[in-house]
Amino acid sequence: MVIRSDQHVMEVAGSDKEAIFRMVCVGDKTNQRKASCAGDGINHLNSPVRFIYHSQLQGQPDGTITEDWTADFYDGQRVGKSVFKMAADAGR
Repeated sequence: MVIRSDQHVMEVAGSDKEAIFRMVCVGDKTNQRKASCAGDGINHLNSPVRFIYHSQLQGQPDGTITEDWTADFYDGQRVGKSVFKMAADAGR
């Protein structure tokens, strides 16, 4: 996951074993550790299928970022949770 921020807006791009995605996130005015996100992606596991992506990110005291996400496909919806850790060489 790559995060670029500009004040209270973040652009996020990432990938995993099933998909490539991008989203824009807006910080929560009442809780600086939270952000609401929306974007799109391509699931490439079997054949390329596009989806719409909604996510809630939250920074944790241990430095991880937790995510509750929903992906809307033409044939249904998938939901999940993810946890991201900062890479050892991040920010260099």
